[in-house]
Amino acid sequence: MNFNEFERLKTRIPESISHFRDIDKDISKLPQFIYNDKLIETLANCTLYHFFNNAQRSDSNHSLLHLLDIKFEFIIENQRGSTILGIPMYANQFLLQPLDPPRFQTLNGKALESVLMYPLPGTNWEWAWNEWHILMLNNVDENGWTYSGTSFGSKRWNSSRYLGKFVRRRIWLRMAERNFSTKVAADNSISEENVPSTINVFPFKNQEI
Repeated sequence: MNFNEFERLKTRIPESISHFRDIDKDISKLPQFIYNDKLIETLANCTLYHFFNNAQRSDSNHSLLHLLDIKFEFIIENQRGSTILGIPMYANQFLLQPLDPPRFQTLNGKALESVLMYPLPGTNWEWAWNEWHILMLNNVDENGWTYSGTSFGSKRWNSSRYLGKFVRRRIWLRMAERNFSTKVAADNSISEENVPSTINVFPFKNQEI
């Protein structure tokens, strides 16, 4: 693939991100989406890497411009913090409902009742990755969190966790692909086992939700 073809692929990546076109206005303020050039390039590279390492997608019936038989699913995790004996502590139990967002939500802001039941894009889709992974891009700490003051509607988010930072968010990511074969779909588990080799070369972190 030459430079121009890769640039064309990058322009089509937003189509492969579920709910990217109707992203929630507060979620869109996170560093990963304000400065999304790096995100788009990362996902384009993930797509290419998956394509070239999947023998079933290497036959003559699939061109690189049909790579959007790939979907990227995102989950936003939210926590609120409190200071206990001078130590900042964060947990989903501290979220102030109904003012705060839920613990988990999709890019368009919809609450998720259960991460384990997160739906695939359709009946003929399967998970390309065995589990969810934390997106480690653009101003996040060592566990993928980005922090702000007291409001989830803030425009200012960064990796610094110091006095006065009471809310934090991070992004989980998983790739799905259209099923062109009879192979069994991957189990929708969230564990630290069987990390796909794809993950090892990209800015993702493996951790239980």
